Amino acid sequence: MIFSKLSLAPTVLIIIYLIKVVNGQFDDPDYYWHLKTGEYIVVHGMLPQEDIFSYTNLGRPWVLHEWLFQVFIYLLHEWGGELGIKIFAALALTACFWFCYSICEKILAGDKAKAFIVALLYCSIITSVAPRPHLFTFLFFSLFLYILLSFKYFGETARLWLIPLVMALWANLHGGFFIGLVLIWLFILGEWVMYFLAKDAESLKRQRLMKLSLTGIAALLATLANPEFIRLWLYPFQVIGMDASQGIIEEWRSPDFHQPIFAYWLVVVASFFAAMVYAPRKPDVTEFAVPLVFVAGAFMARRNIPLAALAMAPFVAAYLRAGLTDSLIKFLTSYRRVRPGFQAGVRSKASQPLGKYEYVMNWLLVLLTLLSLILIYPERQKTISASLAKIIPVKATDFIIREGIYGRMFNTYHFGGYLIYRLYPQQLVFIDGRADMYGDPFINDALAIYQGSSQWNKRFDRYGIDYVICESESPLRQLLLEEGKFHLVFDDGMHSVLLRDIEKYRSIIKRYEGKPAHG
Repeated sequence: MIFSKLSLAPTVLIIIYLIKVVNGQFDDPDYYWHLKTGEYIVVHGMLPQEDIFSYTNLGRPWVLHEWLFQVFIYLLHEWGGELGIKIFAALALTACFWFCYSICEKILAGDKAKAFIVALLYCSIITSVAPRPHLFTFLFFSLFLYILLSFKYFGETARLWLIPLVMALWANLHGGFFIGLVLIWLFILGEWVMYFLAKDAESLKRQRLMKLSLTGIAALLATLANPEFIRLWLYPFQVIGMDASQGIIEEWRSPDFHQPIFAYWLVVVASFFAAMVYAPRKPDVTEFAVPLVFVAGAFMARRNIPLAALAMAPFVAAYLRAGLTDSLIKFLTSYRRVRPGFQAGVRSKASQPLGKYEYVMNWLLVLLTLLSLILIYPERQKTISASLAKIIPVKATDFIIREGIYGRMFNTYHFGGYLIYRLYPQQLVFIDGRADMYGDPFINDALAIYQGSSQWNKRFDRYGIDYVICESESPLRQLLLEEGKFHLVFDDGMHSVLLRDIEKYRSIIKRYEGKPAHG
């Protein structure tokens, strides 16, 4: 059997996978409009070329750059439900760890212990299990690193053909495909610079670099295999250039180092550059440029942190192989307070096998983890559901459906995706997470209304809004209640529904006047 002898790395991979499955959450509102879009494509057999989900921008051109993911996630949901989605998300993130570990082990000449430590250190940053298209970006990025570094350090070219093929898929799965192009061409340029700087440039190496360059060109052309053709190339620059990306989309903001996870990330980055400085062999152009570019990207937007972590890990493995461990031990033993036998002791203990019962212990660890997670699963799901209800207006939407409320709604920005999933096509939203489709002017208008900024009421009245669904503590809710034109009919302490005082809502307003529903 393939797992008859279960070593440490597969053990940890299985445990990570099981934990990710149990802790899979659906609190990202964008997941829901992706799911609904996939349903639309499958049912109608066509891609929507314009907005179909909002009444404020109905018919506006919409670049559907993630259609393949949306079809995939809808079909997966139809087949396996929410558990199937959780399994997919967990598999994608575990595969990232596997590619990272595999290339580290390869670079370290089969040293599983060091490879495992390096991969675990850096892949611990990849915590998100939100079932969104960016999972494919993490997965393909780690795969490309494996292929490119196998080319760099071992001269392997057999897998290069996978890069254009995967890139054609990537361009239809997520707008982050351009990150793959950045990685490939950074790598190609770095390797060519090293080639021209080398005094003894070999013709064989030149042939390999030519093959790599042709692979890069093929990867670039492969991205044109999409319904939008060359317009897709403009999409990443459009999103990056939007003010809204920084203003209301949290993942596009710079890391806040007051938060523990980002403080830890800062320590990881500092450790990486320390390893670069103290490694006996200094980094070449590629080893310096690739991680530096993605680390810079991570400091600009927190969504890029996993990519930077994956980019750094293999190069740390290269530094370890070049003698970084010996350099650190030598540095530590240079102090008189350190016992003379410390250096020999560290080396001898590091090389000791785990013992003949290692495989048995690994199996026991997996089985105990599985049993524990099965036991806590029901309670964990209750906790996740309660957490979801605090972020997404589940009960408020139930109320809208139950009471047959219809009309022009105003909704909080991050509620839009979930409302599309629950209410479309009977109801259209005011706004949702497709910031690139709405554009900065409209998003700024929506924010001004929500925050009660200058002339918010004139902007609000411009859209002829009938009812509002927002947070209980939102500024707009308080302003509307003070004006007296809207009545509170639902409030569960987290989310509220307010109706305009018009004829079609009179019976509902009367029923809940002074005693709004809460569940």
